[in-house]
Amino acid sequence: MSAWRGTLLLGLLLALTAAAGDAVRAAPPGPAAEPLTWEALLPVAGAIFEAGPGRAGAVEAEGLSRAARVVPGRLLALDASGGADARLGGGSGHGVEASLAAALVLQLGRAPELGRRAWSARAEAATARQELARWEFVSQVADAWVAWWAAKAVSEQLHEHRQQLDGYLAPLRQAARSQAVSRVLVSDLEAELARVDAQAAVARREAASEAAGLQALLGRPVTLPETAQAEVGRALAEDDPWRAVLAGLEAHPALRSLDREAEAARAEADALGAATAPTLSVGVTGREEGDEGTWGGLMVGLSVPLADPNAPEVARLRSEAMAAEAERRWRGQALRAEARAASQRFEALAEQHRELGRLLLEPLERRVALFEEALASGQVSLDQVIRARRDLQDALQARVATRAELMRHAARGRATAALMASTAPTDGSER
Repeated sequence: MSAWRGTLLLGLLLALTAAAGDAVRAAPPGPAAEPLTWEALLPVAGAIFEAGPGRAGAVEAEGLSRAARVVPGRLLALDASGGADARLGGGSGHGVEASLAAALVLQLGRAPELGRRAWSARAEAATARQELARWEFVSQVADAWVAWWAAKAVSEQLHEHRQQLDGYLAPLRQAARSQAVSRVLVSDLEAELARVDAQAAVARREAASEAAGLQALLGRPVTLPETAQAEVGRALAEDDPWRAVLAGLEAHPALRSLDREAEAARAEADALGAATAPTLSVGVTGREEGDEGTWGGLMVGLSVPLADPNAPEVARLRSEAMAAEAERRWRGQALRAEARAASQRFEALAEQHRELGRLLLEPLERRVALFEEALASGQVSLDQVIRARRDLQDALQARVATRAELMRHAARGRATAALMASTAPTDGSER
């Protein structure tokens, strides 16, 4: 291990311990037990990340920042030595000689400056990793919430469909008892109701399962909205967030993390390379030689390393920096393609959702209304009305699936754009 890194290990451990205590004392309280709505989803998920899974990363970044502040300067050591000699026999005088020497050892070169820079770069890399982890966590929470919403919406639609079919059952049973209609019609309607009940039970179980998965992901109980329908308008009112992502892609958390990792590797390589710089010793000497009096003098020493034991590690770190830069270039191209595809997908889903309402749902709703009016006058059969309602219900579920996919794309885009906006540089220092 290099000299400067070894010197700082104890300081870093102490700094990490202190930072952990500060983080625990300053940890924000958990969000209030209010319904986790679509509008509040991203802020609440971010707050939970900071108070829970993100706390370790925050402690690491703070500890590394403190380590940068305790890097020693150029003054490395104080060397002191002394001795005494006594004449054991013969000669004249009292025969005692004493000597004393003290010297300050100074580090030449840029080792202290580069050491602070290396620790600061590591702190920035840890912060970038924290940002990336936050983005991934919030995106996972959004996916889980949308999965719950989709199952909940289907369950609510099936419940409404069941209530509408129930309106036919009681009078139909009464008519069957009076033999006004065939028992077969009652049996068909009861079978349709059983099918709807089975679908509703599956949707309820899926909603409960997704809600449990969301709570497990958040690490705490959460209150979800009582109804999924209240979230529809807000979910569909926003513009394509992926346009903002494309416009500021250089601030994407994945790219910022790779940038910081490359910078940290280069800074540590520079610091290790400077750690073997020459050292200068400057001091004074004093000597008492029996009856000859006391002597004093100045001492200057220069220590020049003839080999660099850190050379292999320096080479490895520089290769690590080059690898991070290469990955960053490739990742940037991939993210741009992904964001462009996500934007196109968002627009396509939004158009599909509009078309489902305009081209399919509206005609099916008119058809159901006309069939119900015609049923009262005997122009159509109950079986035709049931089939019309079934077709409408299938179309409604298709729109829920489309809407859920649209919300998922919107949530990921919002999370990415919000984090990019909060971390984007304002001085033009980024590449």
